Amino acid sequence: MNKVELLAPAGDLDSFYAALNNGADAIYLGLNKYNARIKANNFLIDQIRKITQTAHLFGVKIYLTINIILKDDEFESFIEDIFKCIEAKVDGYIIQDLGVATILKNYFPFLVLHASTQMGVHNYQGAKILEDYGFKRVILSRETPISEIKKIKEKTNLEVEYFVHGALCVGFSGNCYMSYILSGHSGNRGECRQYCRKIYEGSNGITQKTGYLLSTYDLCYINKLKELYDAGVNCFKIEGRLRRSGYVGVVTNYYRKIIDQNFRTVNSHEMNELLLAFSRGKFNETGYLHANNYPIINLENQNHTGLKIGKVINVKPFKKELYEIAIESTHLLATGDGLKFYNKNKEITSIGVGNVNKNNNLYLLITKNPLIKKGQDVHLILDNKMEEKYLKNTRKNRLKMTLIAYVGDKLTLNLTCNHISVSFQNDYILPKARNVITSKEEIKRQLSKISDTHFIIEDIEVKCDDVFIPKSILNQIRRDGIKMLEEQIIADFEKNHQDVIKCDTLICNDTSKPLFIMQNGIIIDETFDCRKLSNFSGLIIISPRDFNNPVLEKLILNIVELKKQVALNLPIILFENDRKIIDRILSKYPKLIVIANNIGELDYSRKHQLIAGLGLNINNSFSLKFVYEHGAVNAILGIEVNDQLKKQNNECFNYAYGYNTLMNFAHCPYKVIGSYENCQNCQYNSQLSYQDEQKKHFSVRRLKLAQCYFELLNSHPYENLTANNPIYDLRMLKDSEIDVILNKFKLV
Repeated sequence: MNKVELLAPAGDLDSFYAALNNGADAIYLGLNKYNARIKANNFLIDQIRKITQTAHLFGVKIYLTINIILKDDEFESFIEDIFKCIEAKVDGYIIQDLGVATILKNYFPFLVLHASTQMGVHNYQGAKILEDYGFKRVILSRETPISEIKKIKEKTNLEVEYFVHGALCVGFSGNCYMSYILSGHSGNRGECRQYCRKIYEGSNGITQKTGYLLSTYDLCYINKLKELYDAGVNCFKIEGRLRRSGYVGVVTNYYRKIIDQNFRTVNSHEMNELLLAFSRGKFNETGYLHANNYPIINLENQNHTGLKIGKVINVKPFKKELYEIAIESTHLLATGDGLKFYNKNKEITSIGVGNVNKNNNLYLLITKNPLIKKGQDVHLILDNKMEEKYLKNTRKNRLKMTLIAYVGDKLTLNLTCNHISVSFQNDYILPKARNVITSKEEIKRQLSKISDTHFIIEDIEVKCDDVFIPKSILNQIRRDGIKMLEEQIIADFEKNHQDVIKCDTLICNDTSKPLFIMQNGIIIDETFDCRKLSNFSGLIIISPRDFNNPVLEKLILNIVELKKQVALNLPIILFENDRKIIDRILSKYPKLIVIANNIGELDYSRKHQLIAGLGLNINNSFSLKFVYEHGAVNAILGIEVNDQLKKQNNECFNYAYGYNTLMNFAHCPYKVIGSYENCQNCQYNSQLSYQDEQKKHFSVRRLKLAQCYFELLNSHPYENLTANNPIYDLRMLKDSEIDVILNKFKLV
């Protein structure tokens, strides 16, 4: 069996060691900037070298997450930090921003680049573009089915990484703008406010439902690993940089065990421990692997529910502001555990377990919490002893020692770990023993004192005669020899890492010009002349709801006959069968301009004029450079773009008005509202909307191709009256509303 990589998360130092000690082959982590989990403790740039050395000592790789979009004025400090990460021997860089890819490709072409799931790669066209650009790996969108994974492996030589456990975003990764639009805190900048985990009321005019309509179950593919492996997945990824170290230890340990045991099925006890580590009621064990599976959404819970273990059978006053609660449970409770209390599946409160008074299956606990009532269900959400068991695991390298000690010679210690051997010799000349000979047993005893190191003794051989060796000398040569061995193991692991020489002027890899120069904080890119951009004044953009509808082609034909420039706005999600529908339309109308909203759609530039769309998140000069190099003749700047980039690129399009998309769904929200599974019972009627607790309404728009996709639209129109080269999104307006907007923007 080809080796598959197990990749575990680390949001802090404790989680790093939990992942390392429980069998991770690689660990991904972020700095305290440039990463999509900015709420995690993360790591300082000065910590990275120590971390990589520790990991490399065990053959474990470190991948740095740079999975956010950057602004132009951040690139100088970003490059300074990348220099330090290169010096720290980081093994790979996980990237979302196409501009970051451009910078790293041109400055540091030897770096190993991984395309973040935030980049939205889910088809082989996107994977191929990145492979040709120099990426080594793609981390596929969670929505990517097995069939597309196989196609990517068939048509590229890329490594494929896939999330197998942890939180599942309801929106297509990298294209969720809900947090940014509603609060100014960008999910694409690591600041997501998780509006998806709030309560909404959904209605399609016929059926209503209230609950956590946007909150998904967590993924658990531990019983699907063989299928993913057979499809060509090279790396199984565990989500969880915001989770506690105990979670990281438990989940990493289980996936390590199941991989090593040839992908066997987990038993009920093992699944319960995974549920205890973190779960929202149950796991989603099928995800999007084969179809738009149901259920994706957990209507009742949006947080950790653990395992139901008993019931509150009595509550009574104990002392002032204290209560004694009696819990009946067959589960062994202990100090340090965590409990949650539910009434009719609704979370009421939670407590930590202090001193425990146990009598058979009855537990008496003292608490200040007044919300706990008789009859409530009790859930265990933290099993302290279970997590401590995994956190106490240690990872050791097996070590062989040979000590050579002959009278009149220097003391020599040979050490071997796996295929690495070193020989250390100190300056101590061995004397002949006068009274007491240092025995082999005493030598082995001193050499075995390595419990505070990363090694465990496999074998010790001693070759000596009648010598006397002070204990201090034996201890010193042991310490010095192990230090030399560690350095050699790390050096051997890092032998293919390239160093980079820092200089005052950074030179692009393929030109003698600097890639960019800074003037008053504005980046001037000398390798692209913006005057070459195509002018699309008066462009009409068609954003169909149903790409299969014959009316669409009549609309295109009528606009073409009016000699207007027409662009077809492509969906963000486009699988192989969906693409066949797009290809048929474009082959029939070859003069259509294409608006690409995913990296895989950039390949349409070979046959059509192409505009890089909103979905590509163009928010800096270098992401513009990337799409221009890949055939775009103009671009729509990202929703989160700042004024500086707009001024520098005033021929690019800007979103000026419309109910812009907050999220893109691959699941069916009509099934969530209607509680049905089979698409043959489809209840689609174009009237679905979600209402939040502040009474804001968010319309749901369906896109129909080979399968259905959905967009959650802003509750109120986005408006930018001063946009250069503006785009007006009128697709959700009534005819009377369109007239008002056209007059407002002086378009008639």
